[in-house]
Amino acid sequence: CFPEAPTSIEEWQYFTRTPLWEKGVNVAAFSGESLAASVLVFWEPDSHSGSTEYVFTRRDYRGHGLARFLLAESLRYLKDHGLRQALLEVKAENRSALGIYIELGYEVVAESNVYIATLPALSDRLSV
Repeated sequence: CFPEAPTSIEEWQYFTRTPLWEKGVNVAAFSGESLAASVLVFWEPDSHSGSTEYVFTRRDYRGHGLARFLLAESLRYLKDHGLRQALLEVKAENRSALGIYIELGYEVVAESNVYIATLPALSDRLSV
């Protein structure tokens, strides 16, 4: 979803150790022993909405429909567990991902802006 800021293995491992992961599953595709694509799916207790996170397809495996297939399986998994909605976030400029999500029934319900402050410049502005 955010190709310019890929998730590190440490972030992924941390996430799978959080309480949210108790109701989670990793839906993945392999080529032999090599991971080709993956989607993490989870939901919070007492929630009617599930979330899909860390959607990715390794560069060598893109263009074969793996992300679409894994997301469809993820949606099926959430529905089979009684959830009524699936949430995800994607950068608006990521048109290929957005197209897949819309094809699978996701709708854009909100857009947001992200602001970044470069800390040395910020500290210079704060000096009196």
